[in-house]
Amino acid sequence: MASKRLRNNMWVARIQWYIDGRRKEKYHSLDTPYEDVADIRMIDIRENEGALKRGEELSFPWENDEGKVQLVSYNLESAKSDWHKSLITNRLASGSIDIYLKAINCLIDVCGAGCQVKDIKYHHIESLKAYQSHLADDTLNMRLRAINTFMVWLYDNEKISTIPKIKKLPIGRKRPSYYAAEEFNLVQDHIDNELYKRAYILYRGTGLRLFEVFKSTICSIGIIIPSGRTKNSYERTMALNDEQMETVKDMRAWVKYRVDNKQSTERSAVKHFSRIWSDTCKKVGLEKRKMHNLRHTFAVMEWLRTSDLLLVSSKLGHSSTVQTEKYTKFEQSELIKDFPIEAVRLGGEGHYLRDTHDSKYNYGKA
Repeated sequence: MASKRLRNNMWVARIQWYIDGRRKEKYHSLDTPYEDVADIRMIDIRENEGALKRGEELSFPWENDEGKVQLVSYNLESAKSDWHKSLITNRLASGSIDIYLKAINCLIDVCGAGCQVKDIKYHHIESLKAYQSHLADDTLNMRLRAINTFMVWLYDNEKISTIPKIKKLPIGRKRPSYYAAEEFNLVQDHIDNELYKRAYILYRGTGLRLFEVFKSTICSIGIIIPSGRTKNSYERTMALNDEQMETVKDMRAWVKYRVDNKQSTERSAVKHFSRIWSDTCKKVGLEKRKMHNLRHTFAVMEWLRTSDLLLVSSKLGHSSTVQTEKYTKFEQSELIKDFPIEAVRLGGEGHYLRDTHDSKYNYGKA
């Protein structure tokens, strides 16, 4: 039976129940400091205790103008709006927020914007998987993970009493896709803009994520990438050589020019580098390849060069070497074949990486 508690000099109702042997509880404000008033309001709480345990959102007489118990509608559209605000409050990167909201829009397409969040069941998730069957397995699983995160948020905020089962597609772990030296040169040969070419050499040579070039602070040795802009959310410094620093400054100036002249938003201008690369890959027959694969390329090149997992992990900004282990799944002979020049070892002087512009960058000893 529901009971009352005094918290911060105000009375609240406590409702307890058990699911699979685990105790659940929720609190509902009685909105009064007086115990006799609280006792009267507890009558309504106990009469509707079952509905509260089922996760239904109720408005009680002391909470509305009608003076009676009402069922509060909380549908998917309202929940998406509230979750969006929560994601912003918790300072998630705008790109991550876009991915999350896109997943919820897919759920809305299946269930309808007016669907009550408490009514979302396992069969809705299965219908969504059928509806999105045209997507790659990894992409669909990414959306299912986003929906699961959304449902956990609803549960934590006591909007639902149980989280529907969400089964991701059973797929094996794939090795990361990278660009062999010959493939990278092929794409570069079909790009005319000199700044674009330099930008792609920068990304391949540093492993930076797309927006890290722009959402960072220039320092004496390179750039400082702030927390919240990396998946592990800690600040790190990326050392750059003079040529790379010049490329960073030129890329920023190009984006600033487009924004200042109202040719595009900052986000659209930055994404332009990614679009040009992806479009060129398609043009030369490299399907389903993205600019982020340049980051994978840097990682496997560093692994080939150093065989030092901790060093590669540090340069990528991973919080754990577990995230980096996927780059060790390639045979060394395979990498040497794909990066014949980069595989040359220069005794005692580090290993040089050569690009299509004949620039040389000595990475130094590992």
